Amino acid sequence: MQWQTMDTAPKDGREVLLEVEQRAGIPGKCLVGHYMPVGHYIEDHPPISEGWYFWNGCMFDRASKPVKWCELPPTSETAN
Repeated sequence: MQWQTMDTAPKDGREVLLEVEQRAGIPGKCLVGHYMPVGHYIEDHPPISEGWYFWNGCMFDRASKPVKWCELPPTSETAN
């Protein structure tokens, strides 16, 4: 795993590991997130703004100031 700058991050919807400036007020945290372009993703839900998002357990939440990213490590399903 090698950390890369955000200008090289994929914007194709795949999940990556993000290092964010803050997460719930705690500096230097990581989370699994993905890029979402502006638009509607759920029929009866308001449109979202473009950016990096992560699943917070209840809904997609905007990632706070991503500073670096890297590929997720392979799982047993993807390692073969």
